[in-house]
Amino acid sequence: MATEFINPDFNNKIFYPTSRLAPIRLRTDKALVDVSLSSKPNNGDVFFSTKLYSFDGIVELMDVARLIEEYFREKLLSNGYVYITVDGVTVSSHFLYCENYLPDSFNTEYRYFLAAKVQRVYRGSTVGIAACDRESENTFDITINGLNSLGTGSQTLIWRVTKRWTSGTVINFSVDEIVNYALGKLTIKPPRPMSKVIYFTIGLYSGSKTFIIEPDVPHLTFSFRNMFNVEEFLFVSGIITAKPAVERKDAVCNGQNMYYDRLISRTYEIQTRYLLRDEIPAFEQMMNSYAVSLWADGDDLTVQITDYSFEPSTDDENLITAKFSWRFADTRPRNFEADLSEILFS
Repeated sequence: MATEFINPDFNNKIFYPTSRLAPIRLRTDKALVDVSLSSKPNNGDVFFSTKLYSFDGIVELMDVARLIEEYFREKLLSNGYVYITVDGVTVSSHFLYCENYLPDSFNTEYRYFLAAKVQRVYRGSTVGIAACDRESENTFDITINGLNSLGTGSQTLIWRVTKRWTSGTVINFSVDEIVNYALGKLTIKPPRPMSKVIYFTIGLYSGSKTFIIEPDVPHLTFSFRNMFNVEEFLFVSGIITAKPAVERKDAVCNGQNMYYDRLISRTYEIQTRYLLRDEIPAFEQMMNSYAVSLWADGDDLTVQITDYSFEPSTDDENLITAKFSWRFADTRPRNFEADLSEILFS
């Protein structure tokens, strides 16, 4: 009896979520088999290999999803082909990194790989849409909402934009370009220019995401890897508090108290402004992400979020504030040209 996979339901799929990957079972007549995971055919670029003993003619591979996710994290990939070879028999699939279980209705070929359906953005920023790049290019429907040219009533524009997939599963859009199109400031003019843009929605297939344009207020820019290992950005404003602390031991030396093993640290806490309920998933995923950084003093600095909570408004259940604490990954406190507490307003 040759070695054979038992009903590999993931075989030859595209964007198959790793969270759906069950333990892999095989039948074999051998007592010991070679196992390998690779990113290329014919055992090219092997990132895991081992030997497994069979029991009663069955070999079982446990936690394959974790191995694939660890490889994707190392390579900063959200998806890719993985070839699973056991005793020279290979099955493969195009896997999608996915930390959470997804409902059966979530069709990975037609949905966005983003944390939340709503996000606040600022002029001058860039927003990314992550989706299945089944075709070399796609046409996105950008629905822009704002005020008419007289500022006396609401108006909606639809701008169809065709873009090529050049960097994997993410396509970036300039907030300024979308706003300037609606205001009639680009070479391509809308049928009826607006006087002000309030928010816009980018749609593709059955996926969509809405971006609310905020006034230019002080804010912090965090980046994080979401549940699909896609890098996302959050622009956060609110009230920030710095909390310095020192840990030390004391002893008596020559009749005097002395400090030693002194460890200085500084933690920051922020209470955000009120958020819409649809914004919360992005904050929750950032706070649980394995990789979070903050843009400060012209540098991307790794931070560690230590705790967080969400508090609903007593006036409107759809409004929620997020409170979270973080510290920089450095072992020493970090000073900045501008005090972080001055970046945000009360």
